[in-house]
Amino acid sequence: VIDVASLCCNDREKTRQIFLKAFKKLKVGGKFFSTALGKGVVGYEEGMGDFFEPKEGIYTNVGKLRFDDELSLKELYACENFTALNISTQTLSSEGKAFDKILIFEGLKNA
Repeated sequence: VIDVASLCCNDREKTRQIFLKAFKKLKVGGKFFSTALGKGVVGYEEGMGDFFEPKEGIYTNVGKLRFDDELSLKELYACENFTALNISTQTLSSEGKAFDKILIFEGLKNA
């Protein structure tokens, strides 16, 4: 199952529900990939929680988005018989500012 930054348009609870439905469809040995928006980019406001509409940066005027870090993704996708294999990060920055940060989560259904 591959999620290309669509789950990040949902709050944590809704994303969890969608993930659990997708997990049921995975075969043993099947992989789940998800791209998520990283905290700390221009427009991310720590005091707003993790699901809000950015007021500046490249995600302005696209609606509410969920921002994550490695720990929050591991917690979000934690599930019995599922192993988080890897989380990699791609960052677009200029002059010391991160304009975009994409977290790429990879997990495996092991039973």
